[in-house]
Amino acid sequence: MNRTLYLLLVVAFLSVLGCGTNKTALGNTKDKTVEKENSEKTGLRFVQKVADNAPYQKNIVAKMDFGINVGGKTVSLPATLRMRKDDAVRIQLLMPVLGSEVGRLEFTPDYVLIVDRIHHKYVKEDYNKVDFLSSRGIGFSNLQSLFWNVLSLPGEKKVTEELLSRFHVNVDVPDENVTVEFARNDMKYVWKADRSEGRIKEAVVSYGQDSKSSLTWSYSGFTPFGSRKYPLNHVVKLNANDGGKSMEAVVTMNMSKLTDDASWESRTVLSDKYERMTVEEVMKLLSLLDK
Repeated sequence: MNRTLYLLLVVAFLSVLGCGTNKTALGNTKDKTVEKENSEKTGLRFVQKVADNAPYQKNIVAKMDFGINVGGKTVSLPATLRMRKDDAVRIQLLMPVLGSEVGRLEFTPDYVLIVDRIHHKYVKEDYNKVDFLSSRGIGFSNLQSLFWNVLSLPGEKKVTEELLSRFHVNVDVPDENVTVEFARNDMKYVWKADRSEGRIKEAVVSYGQDSKSSLTWSYSGFTPFGSRKYPLNHVVKLNANDGGKSMEAVVTMNMSKLTDDASWESRTVLSDKYERMTVEEVMKLLSLLDK
């Protein structure tokens, strides 16, 4: 196990946070006012159904097979996922067979933390110090929503009932999945939820007028979790283009042993033996790995 995995994870997950949407206008013609109003009411009811599928548990904990493929190179490891609603998302990467922790990714409302246990190094960055994130209202709540399989809105910590009308829904297209959209400036969010149950099967997030950067988060293997269902299988496909340099990555998370265990601390405390790295240092190392 080497540092390459952790460096690639930094780029992949920070890119997740930076993705966004294009604004979609609702149709509006005078001679179809009634039809439009009826369609909007139906769409609002559907969005409410999607929102009602959100897990009510405070914690989600699961064993996981975690894999990442970048540039044709694949690394797979056993892992543990621990999430606490509105507080933390943590992935602990483990050594095969032995089960000891080799790396950790932790997302909280205030920072992103990546820990390399093997080399005793870490990266910790505040969301508000990354201009392209804070200026677009992107932060922890958006990332959390992808892991929790729920809707989100940039700049909003929670999608309340009053905010549901912000989504654009087209229920008239004859398809088994209904598209739910939200757009602002160059950012576009598209969720595809099955028509019968309103469960989100896919979330697509894109940024840029030509959709130069995009993220597709697919869900399957829905299993009972309390009175709701939660997807055990997540596939994340990232396509990023920055200054003409493109990157593609695929992350797979296949979960098992799903519980709502609350007996864990949501903040990682590191000893003095760990050396802090900056994002700039990580990017410099990544450029060396590309050669």
